[in-house]
Amino acid sequence: MLPTHKDFKSQLNQKFTVVYDASFPPEILTLTCVSDVSSIGGGFDSYGMTFSAPLGKGYLQQKQRQMRNDVLGDLSLFLVPSVLESQNLPIRQQQ
Repeated sequence: MLPTHKDFKSQLNQKFTVVYDASFPPEILTLTCVSDVSSIGGGFDSYGMTFSAPLGKGYLQQKQRQMRNDVLGDLSLFLVPSVLESQNLPIRQQQ
C-alpha cells in the first residue's frame, strides 16, 4: 500500500533512490515539496510531490518507477519530469 500524505510529509528533505536504467547506478532523489491535500470529488484526495536530483548521466523519463526510502521502504510512483533548472532536475509526482 502506498504511504499516506502524512508519511510523505514526514520525509521532506530526505533521500529516495530510484533506478531509471539498469546500466547506471541508482539515482538519489530528494523530496523537496509535498503540496497540501485537495479534494477531487468522489471521496478522493489529491496532492503533488516534487523530487530533485543532481543532473547526472541519465534523464528520468515519465514512467512508473520503483523507489526506496529508509523509512517508507520500497514503493512504486509514477514520476513526471518537469523543468530543468541550473544544477537540479526537479521530478514531479502526482498522487
